[in-house]
Amino acid sequence: MTKNYANALFMTSTTISLILLIQMVCYLFSLSYGSALNFNLFQACEKLFQVVGIPFIEYMLLGLVCYTILHACLLIAKQAIQIRKMNKKLLRFVNEEYSLELKKMLESGQKHILVIEHDEPIAITMGFFQPKIILSTGLWKLLSKEEIQAVLFHEAYHQKKLDPLKCFLTHLFSSIIWYIPLLKWISQQYIIIQEVLADDYAMSKSGNPIDISNALIKMIKNQQQKKQSLTYVSFAETSVNYRIKYILDPENIYSVKLPFLSTVVSLNIFLIVSILFMITLI
Repeated sequence: MTKNYANALFMTSTTISLILLIQMVCYLFSLSYGSALNFNLFQACEKLFQVVGIPFIEYMLLGLVCYTILHACLLIAKQAIQIRKMNKKLLRFVNEEYSLELKKMLESGQKHILVIEHDEPIAITMGFFQPKIILSTGLWKLLSKEEIQAVLFHEAYHQKKLDPLKCFLTHLFSSIIWYIPLLKWISQQYIIIQEVLADDYAMSKSGNPIDISNALIKMIKNQQQKKQSLTYVSFAETSVNYRIKYILDPENIYSVKLPFLSTVVSLNIFLIVSILFMITLI
């Protein structure tokens, strides 16, 4: 059930966002080349404002479209640059001995696993298309071998599912299309569900829920919160209460309840969109 929730949330966020973004690109294309495109939301808005007699809103509409596209490009470029810089920086601190031992633990011939020299306990998965599992020597000293293996299984799930990319996309959509509040809620819920699923995967692979729960508690006690603009998935930074509850009672499946107000507002926005599409047929 939880996997279905996660897939449904991601597909909903992606579908809503891509429809709007494609319409925006088509709108700018029509303005640039002077060709009319049927069934375009933003052309419909422009036509409506002309009929009503408030042409200045046309410029506001164009501003919104340009802002959204430029904001998206800026966030994507920023993430790409930060990932590139971080990869170069991490290579200078790699502990080859521990990295090799971790690869043996996973028993999959996985190349994208690194242990870095760092005193703080770190366990993250970073990167979009070839995500890397990154653990620190501080984590190695803090946890037992069984607990490290459980953490490794947890991060391997994120790596396999490309969660850093998916989490970034849901965050990106909620940031640039802020006028649909449901997207922000979806982004938050998706991260929580993926963490629960990763814990479930780790428990099934290790066969012992105690290892993953002990690792989570130890890391929470030793964790130092730092503000990061780089998107990654971290073992001990997200949805701790839900995860502990699930580990203690796996039968208590995490359920998603749509927020009433955000859902109503978002549905009304799409109702307006549908009406505007109909205007293009007149």
